[in-house]
Amino acid sequence: MSPIRIASFIALVGAMSILGADFVTSVAHADEAQDHHQQAILFKRAGRFEEALAEAQAAIRARPNYAAAHLTAGSLYRELGRLRPALGCFNAATRLQPDNAYGWAMKGALHLRLRQWSAAVAPLSQAVELDPSDASSWGNLGLAYRRTGDAELAMDAYRQGLRVSPSDPGLINNLAVTLNNARRYEETIILLGEAIDQFEANWQMHLNLAIALRSAERCEEAIPHYRQALTLNARHEGALFDFAICLEIESQADEAVRVYRQYIQVVRARDPAAAARAQERVDALGGR
Repeated sequence: MSPIRIASFIALVGAMSILGADFVTSVAHADEAQDHHQQAILFKRAGRFEEALAEAQAAIRARPNYAAAHLTAGSLYRELGRLRPALGCFNAATRLQPDNAYGWAMKGALHLRLRQWSAAVAPLSQAVELDPSDASSWGNLGLAYRRTGDAELAMDAYRQGLRVSPSDPGLINNLAVTLNNARRYEETIILLGEAIDQFEANWQMHLNLAIALRSAERCEEAIPHYRQALTLNARHEGALFDFAICLEIESQADEAVRVYRQYIQVVRARDPAAAARAQERVDALGGR
């Protein structure tokens, strides 16, 4: 072999060696990131969140564009109550993997936890566009719209969620609250009248139905639902006062006095004015 050919061959082998080294290094880094991420998941499942977070951060250092590791780190920051760093991780995940509905759902849910209602709308809208079967994100989107004052869009979101998950009590109750707030009581009565048998132990459902019935001037029908709601959650202030009003309207004075007194015991220390108003009703009904 001529000296020129030998030199060319050596140069080629050298170049291949360099490329091979780069390839091996790249694979090693990829494996390192994945190993750290898997360990983070194992620690997370064991409830060892600080150790899990350290592993997730190591995975990100090994591969900064590792979207799954950013999501895991974000969920761990959230578990640890460190919400601002969590939001940074979810922002990175959605930037790196914009077609992943889960990342948008996590980002939107965190905005809700931070009470950033308007900021939650866009990521949650993106989440349900990418994955219309995600009932949880439909519910969160409904909450975001309700908190920003857009009741119609909130109702639409809750109804979309119920198409996916027709028996979700959270979606049913949130739609009922939104309907009640919009004074669409008959719609609430229909909605909850169809659902209540399936959720007999759900005090919120009984309370929302009772509120709708009382507001529709159907106190006699509301009373058993107030009673059931209070059997399941005996110290709910609003339910106690409204229940007493219904009893008074239906001329059940003795029980009304008993419920007003129970209400007074619950609110006296925190709200003396409310307790005084209830005492006025007790006095008017002849109770002492």
